[in-house]
Amino acid sequence: MATQDKLIAGFNRLRDKAGTNVTIRYFTQTIGSIYDDDFTLAQSGNSLSFSGVVFPLSPKSSEDMVLLEQGKINHQDMKLFMPGSITLNMPTGSLYVCDIQIGSPYQKFVIKEGGGTPWEIQGTEIYKKVYISRLIGGSLIGA
Repeated sequence: MATQDKLIAGFNRLRDKAGTNVTIRYFTQTIGSIYDDDFTLAQSGNSLSFSGVVFPLSPKSSEDMVLLEQGKINHQDMKLFMPGSITLNMPTGSLYVCDIQIGSPYQKFVIKEGGGTPWEIQGTEIYKKVYISRLIGGSLIGA
């Protein structure tokens, strides 16, 4: 068994023990006829459900603290560890517009700007870590 297969199997065991139900919904974004028109979102494709592991931010994590100091994340944000096979970036490199539903009954979250950090070995993504922010009011724009 290759190293990446062992690591994926280990991550899957972690998700089996500590995972929670996560659903990602993807949206296409359309801007009106002029540059300052409202955005319109339409759900595109199917929702994707999987098991993910959610953690609060840690004051002992240097990465979390640096992002907090830079203002890229907030104290209420969380970290979601998800399978590396899940696509968050379009072929053009920009992020998909998506929301994340966690738990049952679900709470809605949005991926913080910058997307996820893939952790890979030998070209195979084992998992992704994404910072997520709770979506209040149901709006994706400006979240």
